[in-house]
Amino acid sequence: MELIDLLKRRQMRLNKIVNGINRILKDLPPQKLYVSNDKRIGKIRFYSASVSNSADRTYLKPDTDMNTIKMLSTKRYLENSLKTALKEREAIDELVEFYDVNEGKLCHQIYDSLDESLKEVTDHCLLSDIEYAKWWQSCDYEHKMFNEYDSTEYITDRGERVRSKSELLIANMLNKLSIPYRYECKLVLKNGKVIYPDFTILRIRSREENYLEHCGMMGDMHYQNTMCERVNLYAENDIIVGKQLFLTFESGDCPLKTKVIRNTLQSLFGEKDS
Repeated sequence: MELIDLLKRRQMRLNKIVNGINRILKDLPPQKLYVSNDKRIGKIRFYSASVSNSADRTYLKPDTDMNTIKMLSTKRYLENSLKTALKEREAIDELVEFYDVNEGKLCHQIYDSLDESLKEVTDHCLLSDIEYAKWWQSCDYEHKMFNEYDSTEYITDRGERVRSKSELLIANMLNKLSIPYRYECKLVLKNGKVIYPDFTILRIRSREENYLEHCGMMGDMHYQNTMCERVNLYAENDIIVGKQLFLTFESGDCPLKTKVIRNTLQSLFGEKDS
């Protein structure tokens, strides 16, 4: 949900709160409640007084005047709530007016509204999430090289060469779901070791990079051990499974399925409207 929609919803809510409080206050006594702590006897004392003459106070007895005490206490609570609600509404009214005057554009969205010819010659310092994702996706990065004897040719919808049919499926699904990714992008770990995660994925709203490793030969014991060592290497460098690192699996008897990978990627990395 857009910010302006949230603001206008809050405006409507505050209007109802203000009107509701005013209706209740009309039926409450005109006096004001005063409270004092009598330390000599360790009791709270309640007094009422007119708004115009607070010095002339009437003692309210809890055993006979409790109804009046409750009404005046409620009145004081509602008056404080009303004061806060009015201040909040005033602030939101100003922001909504600003938003309307600027045709719904926030500061980081001004670049989005520029003509394409102007974008090419404008050095933008503030990027919207969409523009940041485009910039991130367009940046050059160091790939892992293919062995010259590797004759496999799996080409993604974006024209990238990948190493397996499953990686082809994952890459094309990421692209279909508009999830920014880089294939086998160089990553320098904290200990200085260089690795190439299968997929580096950008979380658009948080602008954080996550990593996806496809474990494609889980029927091979040596491969299993290799992947265990790789996951441990990630963890030793504060990249933890389920937080920054995610894994997909398959074996000869259990191949990767399109529906499974779609649901997995959408659930993990799909950006949902809030």
